[in-house]
Amino acid sequence: MKLGTVVLLCAGFFAAPGVRDTGFSVESATGIAVARGSLSTRMDDAPVIVNAPHLQIALTHSGRVATPGTDVHLITDIQVAPDVHVYAPGVKDYRPLQLTINPMPGIEPGAPSYPKSKLLFLKSINQDVPVFEGKFRVVQDVNIASSPEFISSLQPNGKMITVTGELKYQACTLKVCFLPATVQLQWELQVAPSGHN
Repeated sequence: MKLGTVVLLCAGFFAAPGVRDTGFSVESATGIAVARGSLSTRMDDAPVIVNAPHLQIALTHSGRVATPGTDVHLITDIQVAPDVHVYAPGVKDYRPLQLTINPMPGIEPGAPSYPKSKLLFLKSINQDVPVFEGKFRVVQDVNIASSPEFISSLQPNGKMITVTGELKYQACTLKVCFLPATVQLQWELQVAPSGHN
């Protein structure tokens, strides 16, 4: 991190509406109460809401039922707190926003797709840096395995699989940079044999 950047070590997190300042929580958008720091069960097509320092994250995915050999889009909609930015891929000297899917049997992740960033001039380092602000979307494609071993593991009506990952980022205002953060994410996918109705 270059000189002139202030790092806040403890309190003082800015938060988007509904975002808690310490720790994180996940809530179902259906209004079902969920314990703080736990992950909710996905009901119907409602997004799972993850509250993190300076961010609110909504997790959804394409399609209700996935079948072997198909791609599923894991969607991460991110709302950054007002007057806060996070660094985009390609930035130097700061931690860029990065979505990573954890390895698991039956899932082959591709590369995540990030939106176009904007250049923000930082007076403290006298440079333009790529950032994300406001609301934006990151899409991660995963391929459902079509190997005989994976297909044989499916029940006649299919099964639920949990895809986990993490989002790393660093949030800053024009005056203060916060410590890099990591948020744990998960998507629940219903996987059924091909031809299942």
